[in-house]
Amino acid sequence: MSANDRHAGTRPEAGPVKSWIRRAGLCLALAALGWVIWVISTNARQLGQALSGRDLLLAIGLGAGAYVLLSVLLALAWWWVVGVYGQRPRPSAAYAVWARTQIAKYLPGNVFHIVGRQVVGRRLGLTHPALAASAVIEMASLLLAAGIIGVGGALATRSAATAAVSLPLLAAAIVGGLLAWPAIDKVLRRLPRVADHMHPLPHLSLARTVKLLAPSLLLHAGFLLGSGVVLLALLHAGWPQATLDWPRVIWVYALAWAAGTVTIGAPAGMGVREAILALALAESLGQAEAATLALTLRLVTLVGDLATGGLGWLVRIPSKPTNTPPTPQNGQRAPES
Repeated sequence: MSANDRHAGTRPEAGPVKSWIRRAGLCLALAALGWVIWVISTNARQLGQALSGRDLLLAIGLGAGAYVLLSVLLALAWWWVVGVYGQRPRPSAAYAVWARTQIAKYLPGNVFHIVGRQVVGRRLGLTHPALAASAVIEMASLLLAAGIIGVGGALATRSAATAAVSLPLLAAAIVGGLLAWPAIDKVLRRLPRVADHMHPLPHLSLARTVKLLAPSLLLHAGFLLGSGVVLLALLHAGWPQATLDWPRVIWVYALAWAAGTVTIGAPAGMGVREAILALALAESLGQAEAATLALTLRLVTLVGDLATGGLGWLVRIPSKPTNTPPTPQNGQRAPES
């Protein structure tokens, strides 16, 4: 049997598995979202006063505007990451591609914004292998930033969930995350079908990986911290009597955001993110209040994403040829380690 026959024989098996994973994620998201809505509906009278308050409505509007500005950090991080394996486009053009495709994360599957950038990003002169590899690095940077804020915050506040976790263990996890991509890069270059796509891409040593990841990591961390502040503003506007510690709200949000991001099938992490926030903040805020706060934040992010997508269509994307292989930023191939 030829190699093509073997590959053709394995393709039909992968489709159903991915389909079932997406369906399971979608069911999980719907169940979690349904639970959040049920908790709110059973306490509708008590929550009516908070939701009709002028302060909360003002906070929702200002929060949506702040979220649009914070989204620029995510777009800049993507602009930086795509330069790891190719020439960096103009920041405005990269923002247009990122903003136009970001709204696609609300489609069932939670991956179509990545697929969209894979398609529209070709207009920036980037190749499919470079865009695919950049998507992996972007996700690694996002999750690493969320992990540092979430686990680090939990340790700093001595959360019961992290009582057995030590700071050296956290440092080891961070170093392990930085080591992961160079190791994955080496493995991919040895896989039969992937090696051909990885061949034109520059090798990344550990030192180069850390150097290239640092700016995107800071940008992603800035987005998560800023979004956590938006959540805090909503909390104080709607429930001023609450006595939650602000560090706890921010690190819980970072972990909830990461969990929603990696849940395949959940549109934009919908349901998963809200359920985690509601459960984590229920003890101090109240179950119904925490669930309402989570849904209020979802409203803010939805309005912010819609506005961001609209702004993306106002920025022109200049077309570039896509038949030239990507080159490293400094014009030289980085040494392999």
